[in-house]
Amino acid sequence: MARFWRNWLTIWCAAVILFGVTLLLGGIPATAAPVFALLDLLNGAAPLDITPALYFANGVLGGVTIGWGVGRWARCASRPIWAIRDGGSGAGRWRACSPGS
Repeated sequence: MARFWRNWLTIWCAAVILFGVTLLLGGIPATAAPVFALLDLLNGAAPLDITPALYFANGVLGGVTIGWGVGRWARCASRPIWAIRDGGSGAGRWRACSPGS
């Protein structure tokens, strides 16, 4: 894979992991104030109804998003056998990471 794309995907995965950490912190009442301030801003004119279910949803979505970012980073950072077979261009890796290809 070209250095540009390797760096691009690494930065993208770091951003996804950071977003997941932000969501995860929204699931902990002691650290949820900044996350709920952002949600209130994005919610518009309607008041934000903060319930235990919202804490739970933020926590679960944060954990899933962190796992997705780490899994994608590990998958795209590895050098599987098909990357060697296609000359190291990364085309096989891209097809493996892209659904429906």
